[in-house]
Amino acid sequence: LMKQEFREPANYNAVLQAIASGSNTLGEIAGFTKLESSLISKYLITLQELNYIERVIPFGSNPLKGKTSRYQITENFIAFWYRYIFFIRTEIERGNGDIYFALALDDLSDFIGPIFEEVSRQYLRRLNGRRELPFVAKSFGKWWGKDKKGNVHELDVVLESVTGKELLVGECKWRNSFKVNKAVEILNERAACFNQHTIFKYLFTKTPVTVEGDANVVKLSLESFFD
Repeated sequence: LMKQEFREPANYNAVLQAIASGSNTLGEIAGFTKLESSLISKYLITLQELNYIERVIPFGSNPLKGKTSRYQITENFIAFWYRYIFFIRTEIERGNGDIYFALALDDLSDFIGPIFEEVSRQYLRRLNGRRELPFVAKSFGKWWGKDKKGNVHELDVVLESVTGKELLVGECKWRNSFKVNKAVEILNERAACFNQHTIFKYLFTKTPVTVEGDANVVKLSLESFFD
């Protein structure tokens, strides 16, 4: 497919492998591929035009400024290929696939984590269409940035109301087990970065969980998405 689409398939392959491996800013991609930033910018534009990747900006940022941009592969199958198969496909063809399958399986939760975030946003879009959210949303995304003290924070899910006065913020946990109350504490801390809005907090999890002493967090597990 790369050979059919591009004159320089090796460079495009390198860029896609970088993004699939977690290098999703311009600087990180340059460090991974060892290619010049000017070349990478050209490749990124082309890959976006062909819908191989998409550019993501944090909630509240100016889309015309690229310093805060992140890139992600739009198709999960392609992302899986470049993360786990592309660079060792010769060894797989030699009959060593079981070894690499086991390694991929051990890492699968990390791979699915960002996908679960997008699935959660898709579910909220469905609820929005049925008017089952606390407000009617006009945007669905995520946020990363710093608080007033300079601490770096990230919110997996951010929905803004059509009035701009309310936000739905969410934390996604694709883990069989984790410290639930700690996750809620972190969610509260990150939500406080937007104290000028009325905030609705959601926790999205792989399996149902119980939150102690915090009735202000809506808990939704994967099974809830199929109700």
